[in-house]
Amino acid sequence: MTEAHLTGIVGGHKHKHAAVSFWASELNDFNTGWKVINGTCGGRPFTFGLGGHKLCDELNITMGYSTAQWRIRGWVVRVSGRHVYDRISGPTHRLDIGFGADSYAMAASPHGIIGQAFASASPRVGRVDEYPFSGRFRTEAMAEGAIEGVAAQYEVEGEYLTNAVGEVLCFTWDGVLRHIGADGGDVYSTAAATRGSGIDMRYKGGAVEIYGYDSRAGGTVLRWKWSSSIYEPGTYRAFHSFLLGPCLLLDAVALERHVVYGWTPFFGDDPTTTINCTAADACSTPAPAPENLPEYEAARARSDADYAIRLAQRLVASTAAFGITNIPGASTAVAAPPSTPTLPPTVRASRPYRALILFYMRGGCDSFNVLVPHSGCDDRNVAQQYLETRGVVALDPASLLQIDVPASNKQPCTKFGVHPELPTLQQTFADGEALWVANVGGMVEPMTKQEYLDKDRQIPAGIFAHDLMQGAAESLLPQHTTGETGILGRIIKALYDQAEAAGTAPVKVTPYSITSSRAMFRGSPVEPILLDSSKGMLTFGGSQTAADAYNIEEREATMRTLKRLAGMETESLYATNFNSAVRRALDDSEDIAAKLADTTLTQSWPSGSRLIEQLKQVSKVISAREALNAEVDLFYIAMGGFDHHSELLLAMQKAFREHVEPALSTFVAEMKAQGVWESVALQSMSEFGRTLDTNGAGTDHAWGGNHYLMGGSVNGGNIRGAFPELRVDGPQSLSSNAPMLPTSSWEAIWKNLAQWVGVEDSQLEAVMPNLRNFGNDNLIPYADMFRS
Repeated sequence: MTEAHLTGIVGGHKHKHAAVSFWASELNDFNTGWKVINGTCGGRPFTFGLGGHKLCDELNITMGYSTAQWRIRGWVVRVSGRHVYDRISGPTHRLDIGFGADSYAMAASPHGIIGQAFASASPRVGRVDEYPFSGRFRTEAMAEGAIEGVAAQYEVEGEYLTNAVGEVLCFTWDGVLRHIGADGGDVYSTAAATRGSGIDMRYKGGAVEIYGYDSRAGGTVLRWKWSSSIYEPGTYRAFHSFLLGPCLLLDAVALERHVVYGWTPFFGDDPTTTINCTAADACSTPAPAPENLPEYEAARARSDADYAIRLAQRLVASTAAFGITNIPGASTAVAAPPSTPTLPPTVRASRPYRALILFYMRGGCDSFNVLVPHSGCDDRNVAQQYLETRGVVALDPASLLQIDVPASNKQPCTKFGVHPELPTLQQTFADGEALWVANVGGMVEPMTKQEYLDKDRQIPAGIFAHDLMQGAAESLLPQHTTGETGILGRIIKALYDQAEAAGTAPVKVTPYSITSSRAMFRGSPVEPILLDSSKGMLTFGGSQTAADAYNIEEREATMRTLKRLAGMETESLYATNFNSAVRRALDDSEDIAAKLADTTLTQSWPSGSRLIEQLKQVSKVISAREALNAEVDLFYIAMGGFDHHSELLLAMQKAFREHVEPALSTFVAEMKAQGVWESVALQSMSEFGRTLDTNGAGTDHAWGGNHYLMGGSVNGGNIRGAFPELRVDGPQSLSSNAPMLPTSSWEAIWKNLAQWVGVEDSQLEAVMPNLRNFGNDNLIPYADMFRS
């Protein structure tokens, strides 16, 4: 849709009309909200912008960066903008409409949109005429389709069902969410009827109550209650898991949220009855005390019943039965092995230490305003093309931080400029410790502009789409919409495979993500270590719901229990692997945290920036490299906010001045002070570049962009690849707003990064499956990027 018009009747018995209109052409700088909302309330026009709101009797209309909302009597309509790409006209926009209701409004008659939302070609949220979540429901629409009547009338059979009038839902043993009778009667499921167990979820007076019951145990055995204000149905999934009552199937995130924010258990029977139902088959026959019952009783003796039951909940949530999707089978207590770190306390081999940091700029960085042609240009005069094509988003040449480029680089100019807020990039380039790769992007194979237009070559799936091109940058497999493995994961696997083939000990390689993303590490034989940007290595700290948990003795007792539970043998391979992962996580987190705590950094690190905090954590790990027996460390850090559809100049200035520059300058100084700069390389990345032509105040999604590599062993002071002509009708410009066809693929960079950390030539095609498509003319020789 390119426009949407919402109308409603408000004012009670007075019945006046309200109307609001949205057009895709009025999308704001993030392409998700609106510059201006126009509407009428009772015939009177109104207009407001970002952060504004209009109250028209009981109708409340608001606008933020990410959404515009129309909310009335528990119903809400959300209008969002999305990017699409038209192969003829180039990047453009569309509108999607979301529709939802709170539990008390579910029996009312809605007027809105229902349907299916898509990201590119793949459905992501909802199904046609189906509410995808239980309880409070919502859906999104790609095309018009008005609905009338009670929401429950639009229910269809499917994996997820919602009783829209809010009576009773049940998660059954076969893992399917089904309706049961309003009086808590039989479960309509053969599997559930056979086992005779289930749970009910009921709405009563604005609250949600959950009942666990077992027909063989004489009925209801456990009940929870919480207000609908903290009820988030989308977090509930049907698992074959056990939470203090037969088949209460919640995921761990939901459990933690409700425990922290006031989930209050209360019981009709002795809770030990229900704790006996946590083992895989404990509810089928009278069961002996399960593995966590002693801890519950001990905690109750030490403190109070509420804390004891919360502790038991946390323990159950840590078990394999809770964390996997099949039934573990009988658990048998085994003697837990001594708590030894999985990081081997061996002397490192004589191989040189390497630390590779991937700095990802989310949103599509406009890197043609980071590296800019300045002067000394050939007859094409790319510097003048820059000014003419960029228009109002061009940087003033006098403000640029100038760098000299050797004539041997064969670039269109001998002098370029770096963004004025990035002096560290200018200085490291001048010192021969940083280089640029021009106009690089995700490609399946090389192509010319005409081959692209004629579709004679394989074009990446979803170019100009954030999610797909980020996936392409993370996997180097842009022909696929999903990447089963990541580029760093395949590098780690290659290091292991080549050692196995040679019969030698593998290099000690450790992956670290200082974000929540593990995508680049998929396929690695070594699980990535997730570090918190401010706290570093997180360790088990006990529950935050009771003062008792802060007691050191209490924490240590719980840790012993967690390790013992993770030492259980089960009949399920999944459960065995789950327990093994828990044991490793507990041991490694304690070990790594202790070693990082012993590090001392040399620089005074600024505060107030997550990117600075991320590189500070990187510096701590590198400082502890000997204690950690490290040989190769791979780091992933990221910063968001680069999707600058408007306010480009000010937004980039702020991002570089407050975050990127202080982070890079402090990090470089830290590495040099530690004497390890020669062993460190930092590579910038983003999903794509942006159009050279402006949309008025910003730029839109494009393809090729410019990226830098910095480090003590980098063969710096050079621009590699081919910097393109910047005119809208140039040989690399794919349409009238000048998205650049890349002149180099990501493989040109990654081939050398892989070799630098130790990947042998024989493994390169396994690491980069598309490498065979690019000949030497499309790649960069190793000596052009690294001195050693």
